[in-house]
Amino acid sequence: MPKKKTRPDVVDSRTHRLRTQCGTVYFIAGYEKNKLCEITIQVGKSGCCQRGLTEAVSKVTTRILTYEDVDDKEVMDTFMDLVSISCLTPFYYKGEQYKSCMDCIGQIIVKELKDEREKEKAKEKEANKEKNAT
Repeated sequence: MPKKKTRPDVVDSRTHRLRTQCGTVYFIAGYEKNKLCEITIQVGKSGCCQRGLTEAVSKVTTRILTYEDVDDKEVMDTFMDLVSISCLTPFYYKGEQYKSCMDCIGQIIVKELKDEREKEKAKEKEANKEKNAT
């Protein structure tokens, strides 16, 4: 079993509010040092199965993100499994159609991870420029 990272007392976060056929879904991405470290998903309708399922997905997702030696590709592949899950009630969010709440959440996580990777590459490129300038 990989070693778990220690969670800091405070993390920065970004919240997405999704208006779905199942109610309002709040997707909260937590960051430590600009790296995705936890995810919380809440459904506005209380008592529905969707609420329990999204809570389970957020717990499993956060657990994956807390391991130290997990490869970024493995993480991305895991979240890609959520993409394209469909249900009877597709919806639109920011002009894009999603097949289900899980499809949307999977795509948001993948986008967050890609954005994180691009920021790291830009930071490395800038560091190399500074190094070459001296």
